Amino acid sequence: LRKTVVAIAFAALALAETSAKERNFKLTVEAIEPTRFYLDDSNGQLWAPDGAIRYARGDEKHFVVKGGFEMPLLAGAYTLIAERGLEYRPFRATIEARAGEERKIHVVMNRWIDMNRLGWYSGDLHNHRRPEDMPVLLLAEDLNLAPTLADSIWENGQNSSPPKNHRCHPAGGCDACLQRPR
Repeated sequence: LRKTVVAIAFAALALAETSAKERNFKLTVEAIEPTRFYLDDSNGQLWAPDGAIRYARGDEKHFVVKGGFEMPLLAGAYTLIAERGLEYRPFRATIEARAGEERKIHVVMNRWIDMNRLGWYSGDLHNHRRPEDMPVLLLAEDLNLAPTLADSIWENGQNSSPPKNHRCHPAGGCDACLQRPR
């Protein structure tokens, strides 16, 4: 029994060491402004640094950070795409992560048009995001206006409760409690 426990302990140690070696590729991405990033491995899996604002719904998977980021990656092939609204050309890079190596990528967003200067202003009128994330998201998406829908009752049924003093309209049809007119 003692030999079995020792063998299991050594196997676990070897596995942990191998895992650490496989994940010791270090990626540093330098970006001056808040930016939307897609960092996908060869299987289409999104990778995001700690502290990033993540979004994953359907096929759309990305993260937003205030500037650059640093993170470890497993060995393998990755694609990095950076976007900043519709007035900038997307930045693309391919990454071949090898154990023990580092790579620094400097993201430069090239603006192809300045619509504000031409009298046009951008907006996204449908945002189910946390209000505290909106300042960074507005900058990352290069938006002038983005009202926030803080309650997501339309997506998967009712996710929150109506206000404590709430009373439904006598005629029926209440969005707060999802009642429909009779």
